[in-house]
Amino acid sequence: MERGHDGTPGSLVYAGFAAAMTVGRFGGGFFLERFGKAAVVRAGAISATRRGWSAPRGQVS
Repeated sequence: MERGHDGTPGSLVYAGFAAAMTVGRFGGGFFLERFGKAAVVRAGAISATRRGWSAPRGQVS
């Protein structure tokens, strides 16, 4: 416990990240063959920069 904070939220975020990476590694070939490299990179960039996945404005730590 660091400064009175529980480590659970960080653990859950990391577990989600690890699951997404595993799905991407095992399923990435399917998406590349079906949609092509440019479309897959474009979709990844859009999903990474969506407002819902970023920190709320003014709360970056």
